[in-house]
Amino acid sequence: LSVSGFEAFLWNSQNGIVGLGDLPGGQSYSSAEAINNAGQVVGVSDSSSGYQAFLWDPVTRTMKGLGDLAGGSFSSHAYCINSVGDVVGISSSDLGYEAFLLAANQGTMRGLGELPGGEIYSVARAINNNQQVVGISASSGGREAFIWDATAGMLGLGDLPGGDYSSGAYDVNIWGQVVGQGTSDRGQEAFLWDTVHRAMVPLQQLTDATADGWQIAYAGGINDKGQIAGYGINPQGRSEAFLLTPISGGPTNPCLNQYPQMRITLDGGGQSNTVNATLKET
Repeated sequence: LSVSGFEAFLWNSQNGIVGLGDLPGGQSYSSAEAINNAGQVVGVSDSSSGYQAFLWDPVTRTMKGLGDLAGGSFSSHAYCINSVGDVVGISSSDLGYEAFLLAANQGTMRGLGELPGGEIYSVARAINNNQQVVGISASSGGREAFIWDATAGMLGLGDLPGGDYSSGAYDVNIWGQVVGQGTSDRGQEAFLWDTVHRAMVPLQQLTDATADGWQIAYAGGINDKGQIAGYGINPQGRSEAFLLTPISGGPTNPCLNQYPQMRITLDGGGQSNTVNATLKET
């Protein structure tokens, strides 16, 4: 909150919090969602046209509106930007609300469509440097996690067994590993999916006895080393963040392609807000 209203900001150790402003003509509202290695920031701002995705540039130190898809009422929201400068999010279109990709070398958004059989709805939540996009789409089964690329289009990732068919993908690394949340007969669970096995695996299934009592509920981030961040319910019944770190594999194979044979060892005993974990091959 600033003197102008709710305002997106950038923080670093040198300058502290720096307000990014907002787009002209709106009600003095902006919110930042993601930043890349070049310091470019994306998010959403009110504007004279309505809520609009923005890109803030660290060189010019200005905020640029990214527009929206053609057709529907004016509305867009950017959720992620990769190191190349490609931006993804959600926009209104003539079809409804639709995931978009705005490539760094293009001036207009591309609608990514949706999975067959459901209402017209999709949202892109993350993109890697190979232009693989993940998110959530309506489908014939319900709300379903997806991965998209320019060659294969949108692929539904399904859901975990036994639940109400509701899943969402929230991040993808350079190796095509996807993390998110699905529903099973145990409730909401974090999952891992990759382009090699093409199967959704609950992270809970990969745990050994040291994780007894934990419910690994949500995975929201995975980096190119294969580290996974999320949250779960610890044995004391409290919501707690975790970090999962592969201890085998390397830069050329951080995916640990035999992950169904790995184990996740949780350590921390509920004594801190972050649970460190290791992925082990057995």
